[in-house]
Amino acid sequence: MRRLHLLAGIATLALGLVALQPAARADVIQVFSGQSLSATPITFALGTGSFSFTLDNTGFFPMSNVATAGTGKVSTFFGGVTDFESGSAIDGTGLYNFASYPSPASIPNSSALDFVGLSYAAADGTHYGFAEVFGGQFVGYAYETTSNTSIQTNELKQPVPEPASAELLIAGLTIMGIGRSKLKARRQAAV
Repeated sequence: MRRLHLLAGIATLALGLVALQPAARADVIQVFSGQSLSATPITFALGTGSFSFTLDNTGFFPMSNVATAGTGKVSTFFGGVTDFESGSAIDGTGLYNFASYPSPASIPNSSALDFVGLSYAAADGTHYGFAEVFGGQFVGYAYETTSNTSIQTNELKQPVPEPASAELLIAGLTIMGIGRSKLKARRQAAV
């Protein structure tokens, strides 16, 4: 009987740990970074493009810069990097364009919470995404896995376990604890 309790506890604990893994998204992939740009650039590759974010401390407030390589491009308007609010659609059909920036270019309004549109080429076509910055902080980035499909900017959050996952984990630990206490009681009764 105690082996059954132990096996049930281990199985429930394993299910809880598996459920704690971040859920896979079918279309939009979000990568939370939450890193400061003060020490080192944040660089990442998407498809055949790459993006590098650095800190610009030359003004009154810390701002973010972005540089691109390969097929990586960022949203532009009148020759400069343009930014977006939360809830904006990034798809290349608005009043903005996408351009390469081999040298770091300033992201306007990045001293506050801000988004910059990204585009890059992959084998199946052009993909869109966005990066979220906040002063000297690189919050993260998201991208659409389906080519030529828009993505909506939103505030990226660090993933937290779903309540069901935490409940499974607690249930597994509880079952194992009950099994252990019963085993201890039997040993004491046998003495």
